[in-house]
Amino acid sequence: MQILLFSEVDAKKECRSWYRVGHHINYSETKQHSYNSLLERDINYYELDFQLEFSHSGDTCYIAHCYPYTYTDLKDDLEHLSTTRSRDIFRRDILCESQAGNSCFIITVTDESVPLHKKKIVFITARIHPGETNSSYMMRGLLEFITSNDKTAQKLRSELVFKIVPMLNPDGVIVGNYRCSLTGKDMNRNFRHPRKQAFPIIYHIKELIQNLQRERREILAFCDLHGHSRKSNVFAYGCDGCDGPQPDMKNFLYARVLPFIMSKTAPDMFAFDYCKFHIHRCKESTGRVVMWKEMLIKNSFTLEASFAGTSIVERPCHFNIQDYEKFGECICKSLKQYLDVLHDSTRLESIFLDITKNVLHRLDKNKIPFELLPSLYPEEKQLNQSVISINSVSNCLEILTQCHEIINDQDASSSSDSDSDPEGGELPDIPYSKEKAITKKKSKKKRTDKSNEEHLQKSNRKRQVNRSKSMKLSKLGKNEYNNDHQIRVSYPFTSEVDINSQLKLSLAVDQMDKTTRMIPERGSLFTSKYAKRSGHGLPIFTTERALERRSQKNNSLLQDINYDQQLVIIVSFIKK
Repeated sequence: MQILLFSEVDAKKECRSWYRVGHHINYSETKQHSYNSLLERDINYYELDFQLEFSHSGDTCYIAHCYPYTYTDLKDDLEHLSTTRSRDIFRRDILCESQAGNSCFIITVTDESVPLHKKKIVFITARIHPGETNSSYMMRGLLEFITSNDKTAQKLRSELVFKIVPMLNPDGVIVGNYRCSLTGKDMNRNFRHPRKQAFPIIYHIKELIQNLQRERREILAFCDLHGHSRKSNVFAYGCDGCDGPQPDMKNFLYARVLPFIMSKTAPDMFAFDYCKFHIHRCKESTGRVVMWKEMLIKNSFTLEASFAGTSIVERPCHFNIQDYEKFGECICKSLKQYLDVLHDSTRLESIFLDITKNVLHRLDKNKIPFELLPSLYPEEKQLNQSVISINSVSNCLEILTQCHEIINDQDASSSSDSDSDPEGGELPDIPYSKEKAITKKKSKKKRTDKSNEEHLQKSNRKRQVNRSKSMKLSKLGKNEYNNDHQIRVSYPFTSEVDINSQLKLSLAVDQMDKTTRMIPERGSLFTSKYAKRSGHGLPIFTTERALERRSQKNNSLLQDINYDQQLVIIVSFIKK
């Protein structure tokens, strides 16, 4: 994949926007072994190398991973639609405010002349991950088409109500995050139990869907638009509920109908073979799984568009803005065909047959039951061999039931390769250990049940150590205590820092009670004590923070000196 470049000179002279540049592109595992406290030691990191030549001297250029799309761009697009579209089909509201007070817009698109209670609802969201800007261009294409005068759009508006949230994470977009919100958390991992203060947008979306369901409004589909940095093409992650020992293979087929239609609507962009429907344990709190499991929405998808391009055409190529917008249009056309298929049993059966053949062809040939091979691979047909034909829905269900363990094992063993994977890889499917939880609680209780006397002794000892430090520093003369004698923050290892001879004693005192405090690993000054928490402790201490702590430490020493001087004056006054 080539990077994107914007040249101010080219923009002025040729009205040229973002274009692909770069050669000798290499993405590989980093070989740098120098210690960096921002990086985890047990994780492999990668680096990107590329070369490019600038065409103009004195030019100002910008480099991007994908075509930028800002919060301002969204407001401009919505303002344009508000002024050019009729209020009878397009309505813009504010769902809620984000943590930073930015408006989260919700768009309602439907034909107001048709009674609303007769219509099914389609929820479409995008940009929960701020760095996945291609999802915003798909959303732009979708909004432009569904509000247009096209006959397909008019038919959809008469049968459906579109509830669209074009930017789920406006705060992250504004501050330039790639995945997280202002809380530093992935919003697509907090759909199960969203807190109103931490994730207000997710909270209000779930509340809206629950209110609609209380009114007995049917939700036809939920689709969350994303971008993918590792795979090519456009594809979907869905939910079929066939992970158990007795799966319903009819649900297996129904879950794949809409993605299969998309592959026929956009054959040069959408890859049905890339779609996955297995629910990994680490994805159970994502939007698509919660909407399917909790809200009982059968068609719940994460739609992924590659940052790179398509590989299912004769000559693979990059996606551009027009391609993303075109696929947003294809989403609407696929929904129209899906509605038609639901009312046409013949077409639906034909799609079931095609899906079954496609799924079986993707299986390992050696694992397919022997009697199925002739129907799937006619070239291997032999004379005296019984053949199972795939010519009806009942045959499909029978064959899929027979092969469902093989299908399930293949989906479970292959990683989803999703950009929504948790840091450190997928969680292993292991049973929860209650014994470990109990031992942790007990150890915590032991720590909190210390006697008051021990606690007082420990605090007094620390106070005495601090006073001894301050007395030693106060004895240093002004000539000795100058810029040539710099005071550094003490390290747990004396060999790592060049220490003044006057401070060696205080450092030794500081290292006396190592058993009562946790010593960080050998490393630089900026070692995060929160590294083992979620998010791996980022962001952690900066140089400014270290200087601030140093000044606070010096101020506390001066306060202790003043306290001791006042105490001496009071004692001498009492003696007199």
